[in-house]
Amino acid sequence: MNILYIYGFVIIMQFALVYTNIDAHSSQFPNGIDDISESHIQMEAMKMNHKYIKLEKTNTNHQHHVIISIKQKNIDFIKQYVTEQANVARNTSFQWYSYEDIQELTSNQDGSIAVVNWLESNGVNVTYVTKGCHYIKATASISIWQQLLRTDFHMYQLSPHYQSKYKKAHSGYVSIGDRVIPRASTYHIPISMGEHIECIYRVSHLPVTVYNHKHIHPNADNVPNVDTNINKLHSNPHSDPQSDPIPHPNSITPSNVAFINNLYGVPPGLTGNAYTSQSVFETAEQGYSPSDLTLFQTNNHVHQQTANDIGGYSDLICNVDDGNCDEGNLDIQFIMGLSQYTTSYYWYVTENSNEDPFVAYCIELSEATNPPLSNSISWGTIEQDNYPSTMNAFDTELIKLAAMGVTVMVSSGDDGVSGDECGCDNDSGSAASSWSGTNSWSGTGYFPSFPASSPYVVAVGGTMGPNEGSPESVCSSRDGGVITSGGGFSTYYPRPTYQDTVIPDYLSLVSGSTTDPTSGYNPSGRGYPDISMLATYYPVVIAGRTLTLFGTSASSPVFAAMISLINAER
Repeated sequence: MNILYIYGFVIIMQFALVYTNIDAHSSQFPNGIDDISESHIQMEAMKMNHKYIKLEKTNTNHQHHVIISIKQKNIDFIKQYVTEQANVARNTSFQWYSYEDIQELTSNQDGSIAVVNWLESNGVNVTYVTKGCHYIKATASISIWQQLLRTDFHMYQLSPHYQSKYKKAHSGYVSIGDRVIPRASTYHIPISMGEHIECIYRVSHLPVTVYNHKHIHPNADNVPNVDTNINKLHSNPHSDPQSDPIPHPNSITPSNVAFINNLYGVPPGLTGNAYTSQSVFETAEQGYSPSDLTLFQTNNHVHQQTANDIGGYSDLICNVDDGNCDEGNLDIQFIMGLSQYTTSYYWYVTENSNEDPFVAYCIELSEATNPPLSNSISWGTIEQDNYPSTMNAFDTELIKLAAMGVTVMVSSGDDGVSGDECGCDNDSGSAASSWSGTNSWSGTGYFPSFPASSPYVVAVGGTMGPNEGSPESVCSSRDGGVITSGGGFSTYYPRPTYQDTVIPDYLSLVSGSTTDPTSGYNPSGRGYPDISMLATYYPVVIAGRTLTLFGTSASSPVFAAMISLINAER
């Protein structure tokens, strides 16, 4: 499992520094300012985070880059429209907005101009304004930011304990060893700017840890009893795989393209077309190899086609040992293997993004005149670690994309309800979350994965069984599935109305049984995943070798490919 820390500007420091634990509520304002006048609004404060340590004050000459999110217009209207469009019981027309329509509906040009004028009049260099005037990128010295935002900056660094923990526990770790970042405990903006500014990123937000959701089998080159005939099919290509199991009780059939198509009843000849489009999101120096893709396509007897590279992380020399292509190759090989003729994009967002990587991805998609219609994200974060402004920005861009007919699939995670850090003993009660609902709960061990928990994505869980000739069931490491499919209830998003019946029915069904969940989860939160697909025994070509991978990282691009097949037929 790879780990990524999203951070901005990097400074190399001597580690022999005296440091203290983070105190998000203590702050000394520059120039002798002890309080904030009534002319300013306090914005989002830093979350208390035991993973980070607070170092000395930031050098006031240091140049710091921020992203300013402008309040967009008509988002509630678009949200309602998307909800109505998604209700297939009442809607059969599926009329989507164009890119130009969305830009016109949401653009807040007056607000953007007012913010730019405020910045430039205070000595800030505005470097970029997005097409729809939704985001502004700007650079200034720490001295200017401190005065402008009525705050002060310190340097923060991941604690040595967590640096060591992550390096030992996870492969493909992107080390941040001696890197430090400037952040403030909170910040303030003039009331006059409050009507225009949603949030300023890279001021009070500490980086979150981003994980991919794939696991390589411990004996990946030679999984015991796997049938080496990659093209072996179910005996009856049109039968029910649960009632007519694969007749190989002493072997395991790999989840190659033919097997997946057969398992889910994809008709022969349904291969997509070039008029539709799809993408996989990648980050953390995860590349993909075109030569491995070609070999995968040859092995699976599918149409040979290259992926369009966005972000510059294709044509890497893959290294099996450091895992620099595991996720990337898995995602691109299977989304293209199943929807073969669909125009495909390998969409890379660098780990040094100035924004949260998921928000950066959605902003890039939203700036595309013709964004890919089906998209897969095989990465996630601990929901409770995220800031509400980050999740809101992601949702805003997803709502706009949905109004254009764009679908985003997200892996639900590979560590059950405890999340990517397996925090079974950590507090997961309402007091430790950003929950704004009226109910409260207490307990430990429940850590949803974001962005899978967002109600504006299709969260894809994982199943197991058909490879061994058994009925499809939830993937569980306890039962030999290598991973345990992620899922649970959001601690930020309330339950959507379409789940108002199924969630109470589920909780009532398991109440008092051996599967009755212990306390620690939010019964009023959005439940996920939305759908599940096979997550086991995927043969992926990496550095010319076929390795066996497991995880919801496979489930998500597989389902995204099926959405592409449907789009091609509409």
